[in-house]
Amino acid sequence: MTRAKPAQLLPLVVLALFSTSAARAQGVRVFVMGGGSFLEDERFFTRLGDRFRSNYASGGKITFGGEFSLAPAFGFEGSYGYGRNNLRVTDLAASQTLAYGVRTQRLSANLVAHSPVPVLGVRPYA
Repeated sequence: MTRAKPAQLLPLVVLALFSTSAARAQGVRVFVMGGGSFLEDERFFTRLGDRFRSNYASGGKITFGGEFSLAPAFGFEGSYGYGRNNLRVTDLAASQTLAYGVRTQRLSANLVAHSPVPVLGVRPYA
């Protein structure tokens, strides 16, 4: 008797979780969040006798995600976030600034648990 490997069972689990009948019976929530990033890390340094300053430019962030309810109190949440901050290096003698793009990406997957009862009209979750 051979045992099925977990990797072989994964397509069946995905099919069961994302089938249309299961989707109709469960709640699906989507969200979009925006924000900003304001880094404060200004540095001064000298290279070959020239003085430089480096710092970060402020940048925006955006996150897309959704939650698929597995049960009234439990769900699966996934999200993707993208943002940027540009590293700026300024030659203080020539007043010339070079910018280097710094891009950030974040991908996450979480199991979430909702409170069975609202607290002050809100159902907290973890």
